[in-house]
Amino acid sequence: MLTKAKYRTLRAAYDLHDAERKRLYGNKSIGAAESNTLPYSPTNDERGQMEVYEFVTDIPKKYFAYVHCEGERPIAITTLPGDNLGMIIGRGLPYYSNMGDKRVNIRVKAINGREYTGIYFQSAGDYCRLKICK
Repeated sequence: MLTKAKYRTLRAAYDLHDAERKRLYGNKSIGAAESNTLPYSPTNDERGQMEVYEFVTDIPKKYFAYVHCEGERPIAITTLPGDNLGMIIGRGLPYYSNMGDKRVNIRVKAINGREYTGIYFQSAGDYCRLKICK
């Protein structure tokens, strides 16, 4: 995990890049040529490390994460780049919602020391929506 100093450096770079992009281009999508004129932006791996740091230091009540599976069996939750956020310690039987998608209830022991429960949207993608257990 990142140190506090490294996190602050990356966060400052990310915030500066984002503010400058919004100032120059608003909400428009930009290409590589425009992006090269902006200040340094952290890589996706660095952004994943920032996300892990924020997950551990500022414990969220709700969270959107990605599910890592072995075959059909979900085993862990991660950031988009693949940094571990916790292990799935319980799961229910798959069911189909009224929207026609396949879902699985999961329970997660997170790296921040808390437990989360939520729904893994199995047929829609590899993501889940979690909320902290009381």
